[in-house]
Amino acid sequence: MITPRPSLARAAGYTAAATLVYLAAVIAGFGMVSLFTDTEVVDESALGTLPGPIAIVVTGVLFALGALWALDRAGRGDASAASWATRILSAFWIGLAVLAGYTASLVIALVWNGLDEFTPALVHILLRPYPWTAAAIASAIILALLPLSAAALRGHTPRRWYWEDDESE
Repeated sequence: MITPRPSLARAAGYTAAATLVYLAAVIAGFGMVSLFTDTEVVDESALGTLPGPIAIVVTGVLFALGALWALDRAGRGDASAASWATRILSAFWIGLAVLAGYTASLVIALVWNGLDEFTPALVHILLRPYPWTAAAIASAIILALLPLSAAALRGHTPRRWYWEDDESE
């Protein structure tokens, strides 16, 4: 039986928590953007209600895979993984993957439902604030998560008070 590395198991736990935070933040962010801009998240009424949730599930999966990759890399203790440039680059690529996943899932839904023009659908979706909101939230969560979890993933434990090491109890 193969046992996973402790840092990978911790990274999976952090990834699960971060993905739940991401999904909640995206839903709240979309609600706020919809409220402030007085627009619908998916404005094509012919699509129905499924493409929006499907797009969010796709972005959640892409976020989880990207977060697991970034956290596992940070947990290995590589000097390059701990640098700010690498963290920012990881957040950028994960945000870009989320942007592409959200946009692709909605374009596929539009084309699937009989829209003949691919390019106008792509431009229409990219000009709306929702894919950019999902990408910005993903990047922000990754940027906040990587420095917080880097020490924990490398196996550092919090310092203890001198009386906590007392074996007499």
